[in-house]
Amino acid sequence: MGDSTISRASDRMVVFCQHALADPLVAPLMLDYVLRLQERAPHRRVLFITEEPPSAPSADHLLEHLANARITWMPLRYDVRRRQWLQRTFNMFRMLAAARSSVRHHPRTWMVGYLSYGGTYAIIAQILGLGPCMVVCFEPHSRYMVDLGIWRAGSIRARAVSAFERWQMRWAKAMIVPTRAVQALALEQQPRGEVVLHGITIDAERAVRCGSTSSDP
Repeated sequence: MGDSTISRASDRMVVFCQHALADPLVAPLMLDYVLRLQERAPHRRVLFITEEPPSAPSADHLLEHLANARITWMPLRYDVRRRQWLQRTFNMFRMLAAARSSVRHHPRTWMVGYLSYGGTYAIIAQILGLGPCMVVCFEPHSRYMVDLGIWRAGSIRARAVSAFERWQMRWAKAMIVPTRAVQALALEQQPRGEVVLHGITIDAERAVRCGSTSSDP
């Protein structure tokens, strides 16, 4: 569904990702997905935005692949040890400004969020009229954090993130979910767009090995 939906009508795409580009959760999954999409659409250009922690693995071995696939990478700094909400708010404004510049004068666009935080950026971009939102690998992050005891139930953070997740489930044009439980949760929100179940697996060890080998001088 994701391939055909985006491929049918898109000459610009913006990807929002809260993880580092070379992260084992990104390079072998979200980035690989976008690279495959680009093979089918030689006219399309992509802005791929990531939040890079100080300890992020080097992405030098990926730069040639990005250039060949017409993907512009925009890395933003994010340090979990500092004020997270302030950083995310600042990064969000930078992301939205860059997204607006990227899709200006291009009516056929997609705002694609990876995981729930990326989906938050993408759904806000949709609300601002930058293009329809698609969320890949959506999961209710706020519920997990509360269940694990990391966030307090009813805290401002838990309520805010939960609200943004409900926006995604209800208003996203398309959503790919990895489990039946998340699919059922999304359908409870009476979504306006498609909700598709698609299992996801990542060979994290292979991704780390490939990254280490490729980045050697």
